[in-house]
Amino acid sequence: MILKLRQFIRYCFDEKPLLFCMWSAFLLRMLAVVFSQGIVFGFDHYMYVENAQRIVSGELTFSELVFSQESKSFSLHGYSLVYLIVNTGIFYVCEIFGMFDARTKMFIIRLFHALFSLLMIYYGYRITYRLANRKAALVVGLVLSMLWFMPFVSVKSLPENFSSIFLLAAVYRFAKTNKRTYKYGDDLFVGLLAGGAVPFCYNSIIFVFGFALAIALISNKRRLLLLLAGATISVFLTEGIISMIVLKAPFYILGEYASAVFTGGLVTHGVRNFYMYISLLIFMIPMPWGLLAIYGYVKSWRRTYILFFPVTFYIVISYILPYKGEQFILPIVPLFFIVCLAGWYRYTSNSRFWAARPNFHFWLSMVFFIINTPALFYSCFAYTRKAQVETMLYLSRYKNDITSIMVEDSGYSSSKSLPLFYLGKQVPIYVLNKQDEEPDPSVYYSMIKDDKNTYSLYTEKYFYHPQNGNIPQYVIFYGDYEIPERLSKMRQFFPQITYEKKISPSLADRIIQFINPGNRNVPLYIYKTCVEE
Repeated sequence: MILKLRQFIRYCFDEKPLLFCMWSAFLLRMLAVVFSQGIVFGFDHYMYVENAQRIVSGELTFSELVFSQESKSFSLHGYSLVYLIVNTGIFYVCEIFGMFDARTKMFIIRLFHALFSLLMIYYGYRITYRLANRKAALVVGLVLSMLWFMPFVSVKSLPENFSSIFLLAAVYRFAKTNKRTYKYGDDLFVGLLAGGAVPFCYNSIIFVFGFALAIALISNKRRLLLLLAGATISVFLTEGIISMIVLKAPFYILGEYASAVFTGGLVTHGVRNFYMYISLLIFMIPMPWGLLAIYGYVKSWRRTYILFFPVTFYIVISYILPYKGEQFILPIVPLFFIVCLAGWYRYTSNSRFWAARPNFHFWLSMVFFIINTPALFYSCFAYTRKAQVETMLYLSRYKNDITSIMVEDSGYSSSKSLPLFYLGKQVPIYVLNKQDEEPDPSVYYSMIKDDKNTYSLYTEKYFYHPQNGNIPQYVIFYGDYEIPERLSKMRQFFPQITYEKKISPSLADRIIQFINPGNRNVPLYIYKTCVEE
């Protein structure tokens, strides 16, 4: 049985490499669908999951989301309304079929993203096969399937990763265009596909323009205009029409985002700006292959010009723009890998140095697999921000009795938001963070509204005279420092406070904190105040 399985795998690897890559990607992504739960950056959940559920529940409308109800100002800078509608639609379908549980809904979300991401492997293999050779295409397919972070990213609510598939589809459609039978409609269709990426990640418009410019430089300006026209039509049919329905103005959100970026309304500060994107691209591939990939990228500029130019254009413009974020590199990651590996395998196939040292190449590959394999399985099983998610899931059993929750982190100011989606109910959350100095008595009974459901307190004395008489039924102690002292203070206001449960961070959370101590992932202690509203 085992021998037959090995023979079948070997047959697929040798004779059906694309099928082998697709199945490998499917199996790894299914692991991630089941086990890779939680929240990544924060916006992936709070913008695209929490708000989608609130819209489905009737607590929020799309127009209310776009404009802050407190300040009456635009509040959706950089976020994709189209992608939010996709998630909202999935939640609607879930509830139609009787699936109301938060875990079940998120399983469906991850499954949807995992299946859609298989197109990345298909297009990546096909593009590389046309730009280089079968061996390079196989390696690209395996990298997009098995690189350590790919299954993890592929199941998360990241519209930037979603948009990369539209860019790949556009590049593949262009690459397979027959010069003899070329028609103007071919470039228009390529533009339609490329434009499909823009509503999911507005920054991808940089790649679309770079791609059109690259085609124009090797052909004629007419093709540039046709491709951009196709992209414009595509964006109008999605972003434009939706914006007209919701806001009575086409491209309103895209326009507001561009205005905020170019006028300095959205700016990323910090020294990391100078090395953010290039360091991410290098270290995505385990060493020493990260540096070799960059070498292949540079060497390939002639052979893969049609990709090298727009990818480089995207990176350069992204550095110039004042608003930066790690997520903005995701649209071009598969295309970057294609350029790197196509260039590297073209180089090594014509290199005397590598031809005379096949064992060296073999051992470099072994080093890659030794480093990549444990990291791959780590990401497939990574449950990020587990403590916050599991705390809300635990409290969801008693959601009918909960009218508010308190978070106590008086020794620090790094408590992370609690995902109310998993509670199954929107309630106020009162947060007590560290105060640098003793607050003035005049603000004891005041609070600051951070967002729709979160309120910052100056002191726990607020609960002597809480506004609207809203007393929390549960207190969440963030971290295990000075628990007796913190608990003693809470007993002044909640004499019957009792311990319920401790929720520990996952292994993935602890590793993240080890790498970045500023990212505190600590145990959460759930206490019941024994107060009934």
